[in-house]
Amino acid sequence: MRTHRPGRLAASSELVGRDAELALLLSHYKRVEEAKGSTVLIRGDGGIGKSRLASEATKRAAAMGALVLSGHAIRFDRGIPYGLFGEIIGNVGADVPGEVRHRVAELRELLGPTVGAENAPTATHQMRDVLSAAVALVVALAEISPLVLVWEDLHEADADSVLLFMRLARQLGACRVLIIGSLRPQQRAETRQVGQLVEQLALEGRGDVIDVDRLERSEVRALVAGLIEGDPDDSLVDLVCVTSRGNPFFATETTRALLASASIVIDDMRGRLVQHGRLLHLNTALVHRFFQIGSVEARVARVMSAFGRISLRHLTLVASIADVSVDRVTASFDLLVAEHLLVRRDSQWEFAHSVLREALYDDIGPAEQRRIHGLIASELIRERAAGIAVDITELATHVVECADPGEEVAAAVLAEAGEATAAKAPLVSARWFEKAANLLPTESPKRTELVALQAASMFRGSRPDQAARLGREALERMTDETNRTRTLADTVNSMYICGHLRMAIDVIDEEERRLGHIGAPLSAQRANFETQLGRDIALVTDHAVWSGGASAAELAITMSHDLHRAHLRADGPTVDKILEALDRVCESATAHTRFAIHGTVALVAVQIGDTERASRALDAANRLRVDNRGLSIGGQLETAAVQLAFLQGRWNAALSMIPDVMWDMAQSQAFSNEGWITLTECEIHLERGDLRSVVEVASRFRWHAEAVRRAIEAVDGRIALAHGEVQVGRQTLTAAKERVDAMGFDGGSEPIIDALIEGCVADDDHPAALEYLAILDAFAERTSWPLFVIRSQLARATLLDDIDAARAAQAIAERYGLPMYRARASLVLGGLNIDVHENLGSAYRAFEELGALPWRQWVAAEMRLRGIGVPRSATDPSSGLTEIESSLARLVSDGMTNRAIASIMHYSNKTVEVYLTRLYAK
Repeated sequence: MRTHRPGRLAASSELVGRDAELALLLSHYKRVEEAKGSTVLIRGDGGIGKSRLASEATKRAAAMGALVLSGHAIRFDRGIPYGLFGEIIGNVGADVPGEVRHRVAELRELLGPTVGAENAPTATHQMRDVLSAAVALVVALAEISPLVLVWEDLHEADADSVLLFMRLARQLGACRVLIIGSLRPQQRAETRQVGQLVEQLALEGRGDVIDVDRLERSEVRALVAGLIEGDPDDSLVDLVCVTSRGNPFFATETTRALLASASIVIDDMRGRLVQHGRLLHLNTALVHRFFQIGSVEARVARVMSAFGRISLRHLTLVASIADVSVDRVTASFDLLVAEHLLVRRDSQWEFAHSVLREALYDDIGPAEQRRIHGLIASELIRERAAGIAVDITELATHVVECADPGEEVAAAVLAEAGEATAAKAPLVSARWFEKAANLLPTESPKRTELVALQAASMFRGSRPDQAARLGREALERMTDETNRTRTLADTVNSMYICGHLRMAIDVIDEEERRLGHIGAPLSAQRANFETQLGRDIALVTDHAVWSGGASAAELAITMSHDLHRAHLRADGPTVDKILEALDRVCESATAHTRFAIHGTVALVAVQIGDTERASRALDAANRLRVDNRGLSIGGQLETAAVQLAFLQGRWNAALSMIPDVMWDMAQSQAFSNEGWITLTECEIHLERGDLRSVVEVASRFRWHAEAVRRAIEAVDGRIALAHGEVQVGRQTLTAAKERVDAMGFDGGSEPIIDALIEGCVADDDHPAALEYLAILDAFAERTSWPLFVIRSQLARATLLDDIDAARAAQAIAERYGLPMYRARASLVLGGLNIDVHENLGSAYRAFEELGALPWRQWVAAEMRLRGIGVPRSATDPSSGLTEIESSLARLVSDGMTNRAIASIMHYSNKTVEVYLTRLYAK
C-alpha cells in the first residue's frame, strides 16, 4: 500500500560524513586513558559541524567513564577575563572530592565578576595565581577520572583563556586529559598561535588538527534522508547542495525551510521536491525560520542578541528597547526557551547556536546595534549608581560598541575595566586600556597614561615585544616622573627579554640626554648590553659600590647585570664578589626580588660549571615560585635547569625539557636566553654523533648576543671537524678567534679555543695546539671556574701526557657531578696506561649511558688496542640492526664519506667498508 504524507523534520539525525574525524578523536581519548595527554584542534567555518563532532566524541567518552567539561565563547567575550575557561569550570559538579571542590571554589572566586577597579585585587601576582590554580584543578580532576575539556569557538575567546588553553595543551602531556578546541579559520594572532602549537604537538605524537570540510553530495543526501526519514530524490538533493554549499548546518536549515513550506512530500519513504520558490540568503533564512519577520519574537530575539548573555532581571530593559510590554517579552522569552533556541548557562541565558545569534545580530544593522548597546550601557550605569553590583567588563563591552572618539566618560569606563582586570587577566586588561586610549586624542596626557598602562599589562602578560613598543610610545610624551620611572624600567626590561639590545641602549641614552644623568640600574644594564653586543668599552664594572642608599630591588638589578657582564668578560674576581654581594641582598629583599636574584645566580653558576651553587639557587627559586607552570623571568630558571641537566649527564631529560621551554620562550617572546637552549641541544647531539640534528638545530639560532654567538661558532667548527673536514674546521674556528680578538675582550671564547686544540690534534699540529693550551691555562688561572679549569686540565693531559692534570680533571668532575668530563678524564688516564681496565671500563660505561657514541667508540678502540674485550652491541629487534649499524646508516644518510665516518667511529677506512658491506646486505 502506498503512503503519502507531507514531509516533517525528524526529532534527531545521525552524524553524517565525519566517521574518520570521529575515529581520530576517539583514538586520542584512548591515549588519555593510558595517561598520555592529548590535544585536538577542530577547524572549520561556522555551521560546518565542529560542535556536533565534538559533542558526539564527548558523548562516547562520557559513556566510557570520562568527565566532560565544556564551554564556548561568544562575540562579546574578548573583554571578559578568562570568560571561556570560567564557563568550563562552571560545569564541575558538586560530587567531586572535597579538595577538588576547594580548588573549584578558589578558581570561581578568582574568575568571578569584576565589579570595579576599587574592588580589584591588589596582589601583583594574582595573574599567575589564576594559571597555577587552573592547572592544579585540571590535574586534580584528571586524577579522579579521564578528563575531556572542550573549548568551543576559541576565535571569540579572550586572550587570557586562549593562553591558558595553550599552556594546558603544552604542559599536561602526562595527565589523563583530552583537550578539544574549535575555531574558525582566520588571522587573529592568538588563534594562529593555537594552530601552530597543536600542529607541533601533532609532530610530537600528542595532538592533531582536524580541518572539517564541506560535505560531499552523497553525504548531503544521507543528511537529508535522516532529517526527512525518507530517501530524497535527486532534485531535492541538488537544491540542498547548491543552497548549503555542503555546510551541514545550512543543509539542515534549508531542508527545514522546505519542509515548513510544504515543498517536500514523502511518498513510499521517498522524499520528493514538489515546489519551491526563491530561497532566501542563508542568514536571513535563519531569521525567517525562527521568527516571522515583524513578529514580537523577532524583535525580542534581536535585542537579546546584543546582550550576548542575558540575565532575567534585564527582561524589563529588553521590553523597553524592543518597545514591547514586559508580559509579552516574558512570554516570548519562555517560547524561545521552549523551542530550545535559548539555553541556560549558569545564571544567564544565551542562544543555542552561534550562527543563529550572529544572524540575528547582523540582521539588526550597525546604527540600531549602536543604539541598543547605548541603552544597555545606560541601564547598567544606572544600576551601578543604585548600588547594584555590575561587572565592569560587561558594562565596558557595551560602552565600547557605542562610544564615539573624544568621549572621556566612555574612556574612563574602559580604563576602569583595564585597571580592574590588570592583576588576574593582563591581556584582557591591555585590550581595555587600548580601547580607552583610542577614544582620546594623541596629545592627551590621559591617553599617554593609558598607553603606559597598556604597556605594563602587556609586560605582565608576557608580551614584551608589544610592551616595549607601547612603552617607548608613552615615554615620548610622558612627564609624570613616578609613572615614567616605572614605564622606563618595563620598557628596557622588555627590550632585554626580547633581545632588542640596541633599542634598549637607545632608550637609556635618550633618558640620559633628557636628565643629564641616569641611576645605577640603568647604567649597569647599558654596560651589560654593550658587552653582549661585543662593544665592550671602558665602563665602571661594579656599580653596586656607588649605589648608596639604593633599595634591594635596585641593587639586585644593578648587580645582576654587572654579574652577566663580568661573566662574559671572564672576570673571575668580579663574579665572585658580586655573587657574595647578591647573597647579602637576599637577606633584606622581597620574595619577588629574591626570586629574580636566584634565577640570575643559577644561570651564571651553571655556565661556569658550579653545579653546586646552581642547584642551590634553582631550589631556592622554585620554593619562591608563585606559578610553577609559567615561564620565569626571561626564562632564566628553565635555561639553567636544561643546562644543569646537560652537565649532570641527564641528556634525555634535557632534550625532553627543551620543546616545552622553547615553546614557553616563544610564547612569552623571551629570546634573550633562547640561544643557550639552542647551544645545549647542539652540544648533546654533537657529543652523540648526530650531526644532522646538530645542523638542523644550529640553523634555528637567531639571536646573536656575543656570549652565545661565540659558543655557536665553536659548534660550527666542531661540526666540520666531526665530518673529517679538519682544514675547514680550523679555518672556521680561527676566523672566530680573530673576530673575538678584534673586540678587546675574550671571555666566552674558551669553547673556540678548546675546539681549536681538537682541530690541531687532528691535523698533527702540536706547536699550535700548545699555543692554544696556554690561552686555556690563562682562562683557568684568572677565573678558577670549574668548566674552565677542567677543560684546561684535559687539554694539558692530552697534549703533554700529564697524568696529574688528568687526575685533577677527574677530581673536579667528581666534585661537581660532571659525568661527561669524568669519563673523558678516565679515557685519558686509560690511554696513559693508568689503571687501564678500571679507567677504560668506567669511561666506556659512562659514554654508553650518555649515548655518546663517538666517545664510546674511541674508548672501544683503546680497549681493542690493549687486547681488552669490548662489550658487544645489542641488536634492535625492530630493525635487525646493531646500534653500530644503525649509527652507520644514519651517518651514511647524512651524506658523510667513509673517511669522515671512520673519524667519528674511530675505525680504519677498511673497517668502515666491511661494516657498510654487511649493512647494505641487510
